[in-house]
Amino acid sequence: MDGTLERVSYELGGRLLQFERRLGHTVEEVWAALTRPDRVSQWLARVDAHLAQTGERQLHFDNSGATVYVTVTQSTPPKVLEHTWDSQRVARLPAAAHKATGNGHCIQALSGSLVRWELTPQDGGASTTLLLSHVLDGTVDRPDIVLAAWHNHLDQLTEGLGRKFLGGAAPGWGWGSFGSLVQRYGKAVGSP
Repeated sequence: MDGTLERVSYELGGRLLQFERRLGHTVEEVWAALTRPDRVSQWLARVDAHLAQTGERQLHFDNSGATVYVTVTQSTPPKVLEHTWDSQRVARLPAAAHKATGNGHCIQALSGSLVRWELTPQDGGASTTLLLSHVLDGTVDRPDIVLAAWHNHLDQLTEGLGRKFLGGAAPGWGWGSFGSLVQRYGKAVGSP
């Protein structure tokens, strides 16, 4: 992580997950990383359209074979991006997913949840505080997996920003580090 601040919280009976990170990049650079398809594909998933405009989108997660349908409900460039997690389809999880999570349950039933990204300039605009909030519907039984996934994706976002999203293939999903994060967050939140 290139920042000096990282906070993770788990509140409201496990319904609100939050990550706060300080990134050594301008709000505009971080906004582009959150919304431009060529950049989003390097840290989160392939997306079928720009995320800075409201409407329905599809996120294609190559690491798990999942397609997630989202609806961008709020876009206030370059400060707030909010989208629902409407539904998802998973063809077949790779073997690495089973090993990393112990039971292959790495894609949660997140339908009905809300994801909100808030960007605040810091240090005269030279850096940004990113606040990611994911409000779950209360039926998710393994928040540790959701926390680990967001942590891993935010690490990839930070890495992409650090290399200025220079061409080439997106970094691969680190199933080993994901598995370690699942264990870490499992202990923190009391999940199996």
